[in-house]
Amino acid sequence: MTKFLASVEDPTQRSDARKLVRMLRDATGAKPTMWGDKLVGFGRYDYANASGAPASWFRIGLSPRKRDLTVYIMPGFARSKDAPEEAGPAQDGKVVPVHQALGRCGR
Repeated sequence: MTKFLASVEDPTQRSDARKLVRMLRDATGAKPTMWGDKLVGFGRYDYANASGAPASWFRIGLSPRKRDLTVYIMPGFARSKDAPEEAGPAQDGKVVPVHQALGRCGR
C-alpha cells in the first residue's frame, strides 16, 4: 500500500491520499489493505453477489484516480443531509463520493 501511494504522480493527490488513509485508519480502527492494484480498503464486508455466491469487499476504501480522489462507502452508510457541506466538494455516485482536493474539506 505504501508503494502504491508513493507511485501517485500528482503531489497533491499523493498527499491527500496519505492523509485520507490516516483518517480512515483512525476512524475505522482497521489496517489499510490493497484490494487489487489500485484500491486501498479498510475492514471487510461479506455479502451475496447477484448470483447468490458469497463475496467480500472492503467496508470503506479509496483510490487516487487521475482527476479525483475517490472514496468508496459500502452499504450501511447513512449520509447525513449535511454531509456535502461537511465533507467539502463532492459528487455522489451510487456509493462513491468523489473529492477533488482534500485540502478543501474540513481537515
